[in-house]
Amino acid sequence: MRPRGTPPWIKVCGVRTLHDVICCHDSGVDAVGLNFYPLSPRFISQNELDVLASAWPVGLTAVALFVCPTIDEVRQLIVKNPWINLLQFHGIGAPPLENPPRPWILAGSAQNERGFAPVLELYGHCMMAGVGPSAVLLDGHRPGMHGGTGLKAPWELVKPAEWPVPVILAGGINPENASQAMSMVKPWGLDVASGVEFAPGVKNHQAIEQLVSRARQVSSSGA
Repeated sequence: MRPRGTPPWIKVCGVRTLHDVICCHDSGVDAVGLNFYPLSPRFISQNELDVLASAWPVGLTAVALFVCPTIDEVRQLIVKNPWINLLQFHGIGAPPLENPPRPWILAGSAQNERGFAPVLELYGHCMMAGVGPSAVLLDGHRPGMHGGTGLKAPWELVKPAEWPVPVILAGGINPENASQAMSMVKPWGLDVASGVEFAPGVKNHQAIEQLVSRARQVSSSGA
């Protein structure tokens, strides 16, 4: 098992318990996603968040996931939880009105024949507005859902070299296909939720360990 900070960057999203957070930390995961979308089965309650805040491991990045947020909503969360390091925005159709209070990831999916072109266009608008993201997350698409679908992104359309920022591949990533994803797509990072779960928000620790090991084995081999 390789330590955090070695390629690829790996994020496990939709974590709700300290037990699962500690597993991610000990397995070498780089970041853990906390879901603040109330309609998600992985939505984290205030009580659950308070437990995590009291014992968050040093060196593990905390990512707050929002769907169509207002800047005020995001700012209020960060004021209450300054230990959160990074933001992830789903479902936005225009650049944020001002710079978010933390670096952020733009998440999008290929919804039609245009592939990821609309996400790239939105990225460009964000850059022109001076509120550009630090990375993009390219996901599988299911109507009415914002991530965590378990559906693979169209890997053939994910071309990291076309993006000026790091590309994180999401959508149906699991221990069985993580090696293939790294070999075929060569993303900067991987994002996984349902692929390492027994149920939404209940993580499979063995699957997390296997995914990290397999993804980083491919990366170290230069495949």
